[in-house]
Amino acid sequence: MYPCSFIFSVPSTAFVVLGCFNLFVGLITTLTVTVLDNLQDDTLEYVNQYLKVIFLIFPHFCLGEGLMKLANTYWTSSFANSYGTRLVAVNIWAWRMIGKNLTCMACHGALYSAINLSIEYKVFSRCFTRSNPHPVPVSLEEDDVRKERERVERGADSGDVLVVKRLFKIYANSKDTKPAVNQISFGVGRGECFGLLGLNGAGKTTTFKMLTGAIKPTSGNAYVMNHSIRDSMDLVR
Repeated sequence: MYPCSFIFSVPSTAFVVLGCFNLFVGLITTLTVTVLDNLQDDTLEYVNQYLKVIFLIFPHFCLGEGLMKLANTYWTSSFANSYGTRLVAVNIWAWRMIGKNLTCMACHGALYSAINLSIEYKVFSRCFTRSNPHPVPVSLEEDDVRKERERVERGADSGDVLVVKRLFKIYANSKDTKPAVNQISFGVGRGECFGLLGLNGAGKTTTFKMLTGAIKPTSGNAYVMNHSIRDSMDLVR
């Protein structure tokens, strides 16, 4: 669930899609092999054995089939005991019982944990870095905005706890080539109450998303107590 959550940008969509997917995969795969186990057909038995191997890639199936094996073993034993017959004890930890299922689930846990950590520590983004688009020249700039940018760029921000330098963001999957944030620069001093004003779509939310590490800047940088949001987000937080 955790690695798959990175695919989505809207939490409610992720909740519905992943919930339905897990329910569908868990039920369908388990019911398929259960039904085929009870059909007396050589061809279907051949297919069933292949499906049991293929479905092991789903942890849902490993759990579901393992529970069904335990249930069948219990029901068979109870049925035999009701007629006074004692069956040979079955080792439920054997490979053909739930040993295979538990082993696969352990491998799934290790694999998905490794994928999750790789995503969190941006291993994939380092391996597949692409050239960033160049910032769009700022044509119109108000006087107070220009003065603040010049102050930050000439290094007069030593007393600021937050320094934003030419922060730029353009969404790669956006049809519009207009940047969401275009080279914003400002500094916030200790104890200062700073207001970021702008019209709808000006880039206020995107700016804060970059400052909190929710999204990665296309270019530029920001520093919180001299810690970069690009390289030291854990310390920034």
